[in-house]
Amino acid sequence: MGRTDKSARIAKVIAAIESGEIKDYSKADRRFKVNHTTISRRIKGVTYLREEVDLLYRQSLISTQEKVLVEQINRLADRRVPPTSQMAKNLAEEIRGKEVGKNWIGQYNLTSLLACPYKCVFTQYR
Repeated sequence: MGRTDKSARIAKVIAAIESGEIKDYSKADRRFKVNHTTISRRIKGVTYLREEVDLLYRQSLISTQEKVLVEQINRLADRRVPPTSQMAKNLAEEIRGKEVGKNWIGQYNLTSLLACPYKCVFTQYR
């Protein structure tokens, strides 16, 4: 039994409880084969999914902040000012409200930029 299988079952249990389909954790325990203590902790916010923890502690920007960053970069591109890596880093720090790592732009996941038809191109001036 893999981690993703268990996470999917936990998500189904939580959805069933929140929708009112199941009211008792013990019944959910038997139906979805997930420990009732795990269900209780997850609903109370004591424990989190691994993906949620990664977002909280490892990701510099949340999705709404990424959208703002992309909009600002596109505004620069519209004005024919190609954003440099340093400019993107400065914008990210301004949006986040605190410093990002020195290699942030190199490690930054640009999927949000590449998935949309934006004109973003980072240039590196040396």
